Amino acid sequence: MKTHTTPASLRLLATLGLCMALFFFGKRWYQQAETSSLLWLLGPTTQALSWWSGKTYHFVVSEGFLREDGALLIHKNCSGFQFFLLALLVSWSSLLYHARSFRTGFVRFLISSCAAYLLTLLANTARILSAEHLAAMPSIASHIAADTLHQSVGIFVYFSFLVLFSLCLWSVPDERPNPTPS
Repeated sequence: MKTHTTPASLRLLATLGLCMALFFFGKRWYQQAETSSLLWLLGPTTQALSWWSGKTYHFVVSEGFLREDGALLIHKNCSGFQFFLLALLVSWSSLLYHARSFRTGFVRFLISSCAAYLLTLLANTARILSAEHLAAMPSIASHIAADTLHQSVGIFVYFSFLVLFSLCLWSVPDERPNPTPS
């Protein structure tokens, strides 16, 4: 049986390939990035934490943001960059499904990329605040190691935010015309 490749399926494959390439190169860049290269994520997250907690942070070169009391260091691994890549992939997969023209696809691409960035800042701030709050509770801190608690909170918060983000994106009406019954 001979299969025919349509222009739409070629466009889909090309776009998927581009998304995967951007994801791969983003991961490679992150592995080699210094903390100062992630200030576009760390800075706003730290500002939100400072606003929420009322505590100040100062930037230490090649370390990250250190809270005034020295009890919390927000560094490269706390940037949320990997979550940002996943949020981009979720938003771009929705984009591939919904957009049917280059013009509207490009607009949706910009909006979904900005939404992924804002979601990353919100999720990362929620993750750090939740982990810090739970670590301060004696009943939890005495039973769970700090690193295990930190990872568990991160997994729960990031997964929850990705699922909610995905549900929101997939609920957006698509541009495809409704088929008319024959």
